[in-house]
Amino acid sequence: MDVNHILLGILGLFMALFFMMQLIPLLLVRGVKGKQPREIRDLLNDRQDPTARMLFYFWSPGCGMCRSVTPVIDELIQTRDDVVSIDITQHLELARACRIMGTPAFAILDHGVIDSIVLGARTRPQIMRMLEG
Repeated sequence: MDVNHILLGILGLFMALFFMMQLIPLLLVRGVKGKQPREIRDLLNDRQDPTARMLFYFWSPGCGMCRSVTPVIDELIQTRDDVVSIDITQHLELARACRIMGTPAFAILDHGVIDSIVLGARTRPQIMRMLEG
């Protein structure tokens, strides 16, 4: 074997590892659909209806992508009762229950059960479409 074949093999291995690191979180969050995390109700205020369709935004203070999404979420929280912002450093058990492995992430709950989990930063129009269903 020459050096080129070895380098191609190493590159292929790194590409496979990178692909798996992207795929594993997506596969894990699929397993929570239909579950009802108990900790969610503790985060709701009196105006929020736990049986309505709601968007839970998971973020962390050190997340660079969260810095672009958080202002949009904060604006929505001021005008809507169906959006909740969750700092995962303060609510780690809830993040684990929803299988959130990275931020930003969105959990859409309908009638108190997880309908879907969306990973990664989203624009305001995309967030609005998630809320509308």
